[in-house]
Amino acid sequence: MIKKISLSTLLMLLVIVAKSQAIDYRFSFLGKYDFTMIGNTMNEFPNGGGGAYCDFLTQTSATLNLSAGQNIEAAYLYWAGSGSLTQADLDIKLNGNTVSVDRTFTVTMGSSPARPTFGAFSDVTALVRATGNGIYTVSDFDLSAVIPPYCSTGGNFGGWSILIVYEDATLSNNLVNIYDGFTRLDRNDPNVAIQLNNLNVLHLVGNKIAFLSWEGDVGNSQDEELRINGTLVSNPPLNPADNVFNGTNSFTGSDELYNMDMDYFNINDLTNIGDNSLLIELQTGGSFSTFSDAVILNNIVVVLNSEVADATIEIQHAIGDCDDRDISIDYTVSNLIATDILPAGTPIAFYADTTLVGTSATVSDIAIGGTETGGTITITIPDTIPVNFDLIAKVDDDGTGNGIVIEFNENNNTDQQQIRLRFTPVFNEPQPLVLCDANDDGEVLFDLDIAGQQIIGGQNFVNIRYYESMTAAQNGTPFITTPNSYPNTSPTQTIYARLDDGTGCFIIDDFTIQITPPQNLAYTIPDMISCIDGPNETGIITDLTTQNNFVLNGANPTDYTISYHLSEAGARQGNAIINTPTNYPNIQSPQTIWVRMIDNQGCVQVGSFILEYNLNPVVSNQIFENCSFSEYTTYNLPDINDEIVANVTGLDFSYHLTHLEAENDENPLPLNYNNTSPDQVIFVRVETADGCYSISEVTLTTLILHEEIQNLFQQCDDPTRINDEKSTFDLTTMNPDITNALGGTNFTITYHTSIENAQVGTGAIQNPTEFMNTSNPQSIYARATSSDGSCGGTAEFEVEVLRVPEFEMPPYIAFCEDEERIYQFEENFVTYTWRDAEGNVVGNSAMVEFQNEGMHTLEVTSNVNACPAIRKVEVIFDHSATIMDIKVDGNTVSVFPAGGEAPYQYSYNNGLTWHDYFILDNVPSGVHSMLVKTKYGCISEAKLFGVLGIPNLITPNGDGYNDYWEIRALEMYPDATIKIFDRYGKMFMDRKMQTNFRWDGKYLGNPLPSGSYWYIITIEEGKSISGHITIRNR
Repeated sequence: MIKKISLSTLLMLLVIVAKSQAIDYRFSFLGKYDFTMIGNTMNEFPNGGGGAYCDFLTQTSATLNLSAGQNIEAAYLYWAGSGSLTQADLDIKLNGNTVSVDRTFTVTMGSSPARPTFGAFSDVTALVRATGNGIYTVSDFDLSAVIPPYCSTGGNFGGWSILIVYEDATLSNNLVNIYDGFTRLDRNDPNVAIQLNNLNVLHLVGNKIAFLSWEGDVGNSQDEELRINGTLVSNPPLNPADNVFNGTNSFTGSDELYNMDMDYFNINDLTNIGDNSLLIELQTGGSFSTFSDAVILNNIVVVLNSEVADATIEIQHAIGDCDDRDISIDYTVSNLIATDILPAGTPIAFYADTTLVGTSATVSDIAIGGTETGGTITITIPDTIPVNFDLIAKVDDDGTGNGIVIEFNENNNTDQQQIRLRFTPVFNEPQPLVLCDANDDGEVLFDLDIAGQQIIGGQNFVNIRYYESMTAAQNGTPFITTPNSYPNTSPTQTIYARLDDGTGCFIIDDFTIQITPPQNLAYTIPDMISCIDGPNETGIITDLTTQNNFVLNGANPTDYTISYHLSEAGARQGNAIINTPTNYPNIQSPQTIWVRMIDNQGCVQVGSFILEYNLNPVVSNQIFENCSFSEYTTYNLPDINDEIVANVTGLDFSYHLTHLEAENDENPLPLNYNNTSPDQVIFVRVETADGCYSISEVTLTTLILHEEIQNLFQQCDDPTRINDEKSTFDLTTMNPDITNALGGTNFTITYHTSIENAQVGTGAIQNPTEFMNTSNPQSIYARATSSDGSCGGTAEFEVEVLRVPEFEMPPYIAFCEDEERIYQFEENFVTYTWRDAEGNVVGNSAMVEFQNEGMHTLEVTSNVNACPAIRKVEVIFDHSATIMDIKVDGNTVSVFPAGGEAPYQYSYNNGLTWHDYFILDNVPSGVHSMLVKTKYGCISEAKLFGVLGIPNLITPNGDGYNDYWEIRALEMYPDATIKIFDRYGKMFMDRKMQTNFRWDGKYLGNPLPSGSYWYIITIEEGKSISGHITIRNR
């Protein structure tokens, strides 16, 4: 019975989707096993925000109390707390024994601020087995210096737990799986999903799951959930559905395991028989929860009731004679690692590599730990399977890779052996081995294995030996002992080869070896006919290796060695060699040279060519001069031939741009050639009938007439605008200057904007009498041609637009009727000319007196040049407005002017502020002086008006404040009358008001009672003001 299973054996896939250090598979136990947990917190009270609790116990205890017959199989200690791994206390003690750390964990909680936490693991099986039941104490666990920064946010915690797996013979068979990691849940990562695959739920009794977690809070239940296979899990009252991680211990029933949880849950109703996966979903808070419970998941334990078989198989085999593909197989099936029987009829499949070649099945039920022997089967291996293959037997396989029995381990069902069938090798006919006789002596060393590789081909497990006779091959002796360096005994010879498969199956056949003497080249090497300067045709130093490419005739030079010889025999035998082929002086002209070419296999070819020298023609360098408008013209190149050589008879001339092209006789120039640069040098190849040539350098020069006219063609810019440096020129006025400069007559002259266009006669200015310049100054190029076809020339001159003075005038100059009509222009120029609308001059200085209205112009010149500038200005004679009426309505004043140019502006404070609208609101009480200003600034005579200021309170108590009722601006209304009466209509005053009106609140000499009174002031007929006044006599 297996007790502990590795990850690779279990083939358990654990998928976790969350941030943090992922929960992962660690241990499995199969058999009569169960588990429990003990542990304790290092927090004496729950932690909480604001640093309510910030102490740390360094020692706590817990009790293990297993029942009789429950034997400890494994014990694992976990501890965790606040702080990073560098701050962690990893040197704790268990019952006074120092604990060694096997693994550590870490994760950071929160984000503002982020706080690291740690965890640790140790295998304490030996210690717990030795101790057994009793009190377990963890000591020397001190984080007192670490936790203060965590207390303010309630993140201070610490604790320990021991997970104990025990065996109990009274239990049913269970599978106990243990997983651990350090996965966080908080408001930043509120959800974790864990899926356990490759499980097999066989029973719905005794299945459970347990968790060890840290930092859960009893007082923080923000939608905290645990779901298994989609079902919300709880264990009230200890673990309510909305606060599963709340500092509780399901094993003891305690709810004071502050900031850690050791809880388990029954999952019988959460699974179904046949389920092969388990989905665990954990949630803390929500996406928008400010007070989410922060939880760290440390380990998970799953217990499944498991009664399963586990089939394995072992095989032995036997093979037959040569080319026999039948195999006899004996096999044994076992059910060793199991908790249930392996039923009869369990299928068995046999494979050759991946091909199904046979099937069988078990005969009887195989008990737990039992074996079924005596199985046998004979199978025929298909011809498509190679002679060497893996024979694979797989129990619980119906031939399609699928089983019918639920097993503990689905990956230990196979056994395999490597098979090699006996066979007669195939003799593949090789190519004859042909080697060359480099010395022409009739003997060469052969490598017979070259043919052997062709004979064997792609066959595996085949041996080969070589013999000089069939008898020797049949007897297997004597064989050729040095097949890699075998000397032939005749020019053409038969060799016998014997192939066997290593098991006694063989075949014999023969092949041929042959030597080849030196051969003549199948192509002709071109002769070396060279040209020289000078009278001698022998003793000329020649580099014979320049013939190498012709000798190779396209072959790869790395495959051959080339040498040069004075005779054919020397070339065939490799002697009479020319030792300095790159520096060989010929001994006659013409002379025959022999070539030997040997390849990397020693094969020799020979050939020859003629070495001959001829004399080059004698040439001289020349200058070829032609007439042109520019540095470019057309040359008839053959005109220079007679200057290059003394006698052109029998010579061929070609013309080239470069010396290299002339050397190679490439890219000849046309006979009528246009030069591409001034004083261009071309190269003339002069060649004799036998191919000897010399090269002459010829310089192509041109006669060019070009003049620069110094006189500028100047015009003023438009006087009425800002300078744009543009003007229209009549270029033909320059014709006499151009004719005189070029010293000719009867020229036809065209104008151009570039020297290039002028030189070639293209791009002429279409209307030279109305040319608008595009830059300032701008160069113009004239082309002059003569009617008799003689050389003309080009001339260059500049057109320039002179700048005019720049100034601005106001849109108008306005005068009122009482002003002098004199205007002072403030800018300084040399001359001033003022003209009226009829063009009459009205002034010649910066100051001018206008006699009439209307449009005028000012023309000025500066000391830069004589170019004038002209600007227009309108002169306006305006009149002041007359205020016809002012109407006052409370604090709103309306003004009615006439005369002068509208629009008007209005001021009641002597021009301090002006208003654009004739109705003025919120005018303060008092006497004011109204002014009206016209569009052009002429101001009217002032007109007085009054805005009455009427108080609404008097206190006639003699204290000097508000003792009298006085009305401001009353002087503007001398005919005003007033009535005063109380709320019952009793009249106390009805009389005409005077400019010095004041009332002391008395009637008939007696003070009126305190209270509100009403008044009506009639300003003029049909216009009155009414209101109330309050009298206070105290």
